[in-house]
Amino acid sequence: MNQPEKGMTTEEASSKKKSGHKNEEHFAGLIGGKINATDHTRKQDVHDLKHGWRYSVKSGKKWQIFLYARSRLEENTIIKAIGNISSLLIECIDTLPSDRNKREENPAHYKELLKVPMEKLAREL
Repeated sequence: MNQPEKGMTTEEASSKKKSGHKNEEHFAGLIGGKINATDHTRKQDVHDLKHGWRYSVKSGKKWQIFLYARSRLEENTIIKAIGNISSLLIECIDTLPSDRNKREENPAHYKELLKVPMEKLAREL
């Protein structure tokens, strides 16, 4: 019996990598940033030259906003200027315990608690 292959083929990996580079170029152009072509090991693909921020650009379709620290959501004037987004994101973050181990003890409980603030955020978006 043949084992199913794990991972991508060489062609799929190459295509994904090229797609990621196109996304980096597009995002850097939108924000007036610069691509970090020399050091991808730190996962900081694009540098925002105006604000000094660094971004990790992914090839997916979703914005990984929950990787932001609470302080960034409180201080980022762009996010704060978009309706009630900043406070709703903070409400979502504050629903979860800061200790990941505690959250992993009962993930279903915290997933349930997160529903209400996430629904508020979805309505706002």
